[in-house]
Amino acid sequence: SLYNSLKAYSVYDKTVGYCQGMGFLMAMFLLYMTEEDAFFMLAQVISKHDIGGLYEPGFPALIQCFYVHDQLLHSQLPRLA
Repeated sequence: SLYNSLKAYSVYDKTVGYCQGMGFLMAMFLLYMTEEDAFFMLAQVISKHDIGGLYEPGFPALIQCFYVHDQLLHSQLPRLA
């Protein structure tokens, strides 16, 4: 059911497609709900919380998160950075 749900999402959202990191979210959803509900839950989480960029090719949102983390680390803990 994990394969089916992730395959369905990759067909549903061609911009994001499939990324290995989605398996963690989908597996957690599948522990508590049916395949269909887990699919819709993943679709809603990605769209409502705008985290598609974490999974898109090139990982644009992930790179931005790393940049923000790096800047915070340099400003708040310069000895550690």
